[in-house]
Amino acid sequence: DNYLWRRQRALLQQVATRYLSDADEVVELGCGSGFNLLVLRECLPPGVGLFGTDRSSAAVELVAQLGLGALPEFDLTAPRTLGVGGEGTALLTCGALEQVGENWQPFLDWALAARHAVCVHVEPLLELYDETLLLDFLAARYHRARGYLEGFLPAVRALERFGAVEVLEVTRIHLGARHNDGFSVLAWRPL
Repeated sequence: DNYLWRRQRALLQQVATRYLSDADEVVELGCGSGFNLLVLRECLPPGVGLFGTDRSSAAVELVAQLGLGALPEFDLTAPRTLGVGGEGTALLTCGALEQVGENWQPFLDWALAARHAVCVHVEPLLELYDETLLLDFLAARYHRARGYLEGFLPAVRALERFGAVEVLEVTRIHLGARHNDGFSVLAWRPL
């Protein structure tokens, strides 16, 4: 059995219990193969609607084949209305927002305007590395070289200082590979 997958699954279950179980629906943006949604289907109450979308039409088709709610293709750098969402909806990203690099502002503006109940990101967060430590220094270097998510966490924290959002959690999980800590948790909600 795969250790990383078991840990990732346990993390998703914790996230579901903590932030998603009271939602009417959960929308995973950048859902890929839908495996996160399948985990959520096992641990969330039966009435919670599960929806997935991705930039890839093949991923959206796969989600539909799995019997999950498939939404039209969605680009995190050019978000648009999905036809679901609002106060009873929880947004989830898992390793998808990392791909936008420094081009996260359109997504953040969209998420703020949509006023979802909660936004949960399980992503590598550059700002959580302690670059005085060799492995963290190398991981941060790798993160930057790959063009992964940068600046999003400070922007959400700034919004909290202005009273626009409430940050519910920022946790470095210390899960991933030696060169990348890919499963930190950022949870927030618009005010």
